[in-house]
Amino acid sequence: MSKNYDSIDQEQIEQFILFCQDYCNIVESAEDYDFENIVNFLLVVLPMLYFYGTVIKLIDDADIEYAERTVNEETYTVIYNRLNNIFSKYFDFQITDDDYLWLNNISIPEYLCDIYQDLKDVVVLYNKNKIETQKAAIYLAKYWFIDRWGSESLKVLLALHSYNYRYEEGTDNDFNDLYNDL
Repeated sequence: MSKNYDSIDQEQIEQFILFCQDYCNIVESAEDYDFENIVNFLLVVLPMLYFYGTVIKLIDDADIEYAERTVNEETYTVIYNRLNNIFSKYFDFQITDDDYLWLNNISIPEYLCDIYQDLKDVVVLYNKNKIETQKAAIYLAKYWFIDRWGSESLKVLLALHSYNYRYEEGTDNDFNDLYNDL
């Protein structure tokens, strides 16, 4: 269902933009944080971004001619390389559960960069504080959510969840012992 820009909840939009900015800030400065802090942040922010991507309506009075891409290939590559250096140190395990084998074939740094590119472009466009650019930003945020970053955020979230709560026999994460004790 699409809506006119004037009829959408501006408070939701402002909160969404703040989450986008927080996401972009941590991705841009990821090497300044401990890996566990990055994972914990992403486990919180990705569901919130998905929530806002879901509730924001596709507006029907946006002119995407006002849209522009601000994250170029060079910026994308720099951020991808930083994230790849960070995540490659920790994601060296293989998932063996048949239902989740596809996780072995995804690139978390690539998905995080794809999400970053879309959200950074939305933030920059929205912060120009012109009604037409804000309309274009919200339209593109929803369009790209449907097309790409929504599903990519879920895949990253599932991979991070699997990493954070992975089964390791003989460790504190050995959930079989928990079930056997019940």
